[in-house]
Amino acid sequence: MPSKKTAKLSSIKTTARAKKVPPSQNKPEQELKPKASGGTLKHLRAHDVNRATNILRLIPKVIKFYQKLQPIQIAAIKYYKGPGSFFQSEILADYNTNKGKQRELLFPFPKNNDKMFYRDILGQKKMEAIYDLELPAATNFTKYIEQSYGKRVAILNDLDTVYDHKDCPKLIGNELLFRGMTAIPAIKKLKVGDTYTFKNFISTTIDRQVAEQYAQGNTVFVLTGLKDIPFIYMPNGKLRDDREYIQFLKDNTLIDDLSEITLPRNLEFEITSVEKRHLHPGWRKPNESGTVSKLLATLKRRGLANEKEAVEEGMFPKGLFIFAKLKTWHPREPIDFAKIRDESKFVLDEWALNTWKGKDEEDD
Repeated sequence: MPSKKTAKLSSIKTTARAKKVPPSQNKPEQELKPKASGGTLKHLRAHDVNRATNILRLIPKVIKFYQKLQPIQIAAIKYYKGPGSFFQSEILADYNTNKGKQRELLFPFPKNNDKMFYRDILGQKKMEAIYDLELPAATNFTKYIEQSYGKRVAILNDLDTVYDHKDCPKLIGNELLFRGMTAIPAIKKLKVGDTYTFKNFISTTIDRQVAEQYAQGNTVFVLTGLKDIPFIYMPNGKLRDDREYIQFLKDNTLIDDLSEITLPRNLEFEITSVEKRHLHPGWRKPNESGTVSKLLATLKRRGLANEKEAVEEGMFPKGLFIFAKLKTWHPREPIDFAKIRDESKFVLDEWALNTWKGKDEEDD
């Protein structure tokens, strides 16, 4: 079990904004400045500057590496961002299967999802000129599944080859990576000494606050011991035009960057600590006990002596923090679409089908 020093995570302090004071001829200018102990956003700025600095150190190595990749490998990286990430978890991860039940996969993909997939591979102009997105006909559902699922599985195998490249950047081992997620019962039952293998590619971040937002009040993995594990840096946002991917990466801002480090599949971790800690809900899932009426009721019940404690509990729910150290990276076999197809039940998604008919709108 890690020492308290190892397990401790950095916190971000927020303070009230200082009240503005009109300039006075009787007071020196320095006396009008807010004191360091209050009225400053220094800690928040320091957090963002530190995060951005760490990512900025990685990017030149990443750019140099991406210049050595084949177009289909770059396409695989582009595809992973967004729908590709959800798709690969759906077909690879244990936490998207029900024990004892056949895995269910929806079809068709929403129309814009298909457009994005081919745009990732071909580029915007070629996708529009070459690929005709036709309504999947009931008589051709089998063919559609073979093509749509088959091609997506193939590009995930291309993503595997990125990690196998001899020049793929590698972690040095002192990183602290966070993964926020909604955990299945098997994960919630993990205890110290247990192991857990991520069979899917896993998105992590160096920014704890980002992970806590994606946890949606549930679970955060804190991953360590990743020396020599290859990684891919994922800029925030989806490329939606014909810029070269490296140029797209350079054009991104670090202000809204998720500091995303995507790790290869089949990493097995040993659990070193399991704790309950406050989670920052962010914009993804407000804490229900944080409504004004419930907070006022809590304060009335507890009294003003516990005001800040009650507000903190109402705004920031407690989630599960699982500290895990890498045990081994298991060998990977190519993902076999035929095996996935034969072991799964394909279910017609009426909403997705309606997007092809123009009946339902969807975001691109």
